Parts: sequence; structure tokens; C-alpha cells
Amino acid sequence: MHKQPQITERTRETFIEAFWLMYKDSPAGQIKIGELSQKAGYNRSTFYEYFTDIYDLLHQAEDGLINEFKNGALQKFPNGIKAASYESIIRALVELFDLLGERLFLIIGENGDPSFQNKLRKQVMPFLQQMTGQDLGKYAEYVSTFSFSGAMGILKFWHENKKDISEEEIVTLLVSLLSKGIWRLQG
Repeated sequence: MHKQPQITERTRETFIEAFWLMYKDSPAGQIKIGELSQKAGYNRSTFYEYFTDIYDLLHQAEDGLINEFKNGALQKFPNGIKAASYESIIRALVELFDLLGERLFLIIGENGDPSFQNKLRKQVMPFLQQMTGQDLGKYAEYVSTFSFSGAMGILKFWHENKKDISEEEIVTLLVSLLSKGIWRLQG
């Protein structure tokens, strides 16, 4: 019996959607496959047709987020970012992170997967390195890692505080921090 690819993908996505709903309340390791399968509307054996275990599902869900990010970045910058301004790049990154929404912040939150930030950082690195417009040599990855971690921290804090300041203020703050540095905010 051959399964139809659209139905197969829809079933896989249904499991992932059910996972996100449960992940809001429990870390991945506490999600029971039987309960997840029931929430998705399938039996347990169907789960195992798509995933080896809950962590396989988690990693596939993370890969889906990263692909959404990459596709969104390609749409915003089809010709790369070399000619784009800091502000347009940061604005696009904030929009992309906002597009990923709750799922992103669940993954990087308290119950999240620490390895996810490293996966995402590797996807964002080329943007951050191109933004400087200069060759940072052996320091390039250090500077990009610092920039990424700081931006993620600010975006996470903004999300946790229910976006208590506007998107425009977040973009302005990030642009200022990345272009002027921490101690020159007022300069």
C-alpha cells in the first residue's frame, strides 16, 4: 500500500501541532506518546510511522522552525543582505522571529531545548557576518555569537514581557546596540 505524500505530510504536521500544544505545559521529556497520539487524533502506532520517539519529533519540529526562518529570510532578501541597512536587516529578523512566534519562544524558553539556539545561530550567522561589512578575521564567529545571543535575549525578554514596548522600539534598540555598542546607547 502506497501512501499519498500530501496525506502523509498532513499526518506528520498534525502530530507536530499537537506536540506544540502539549509543549506549552510540559517539557518534551514529560510528554507521553499515547496522550500526544490521542490529541493528534491517531493511534500510538501511527506516531511511530513518523517519529522514533518524542525527541525525534522535537528535532523535526525545530527543523521546521529553522526552515520557516530560512524561507522567510530568502523572501525578505532574495539577493542577499550586502546592500541592506542595519535597520532593514534587524527589522526583518525581528519580523521573522515574531512570525515564528510562540513556538520559537517555547523552544528557547525554560522548558526548551538548549541545542536549538545553536542550530538557529548557525542559520543566522551569515546574516550577522554580512551586516558588519568588514572582515573580522578570527573574531567573526565570536562577534556573531555575541550579537546573536544578545538579540535572542532581548527578543525573548520582550516576548516574556508581552511586547511591552513597540516593535519599532525593539528594532531601534537592537540597531543601536549592534551598531554603537552597549555603552554608547545615548551617544
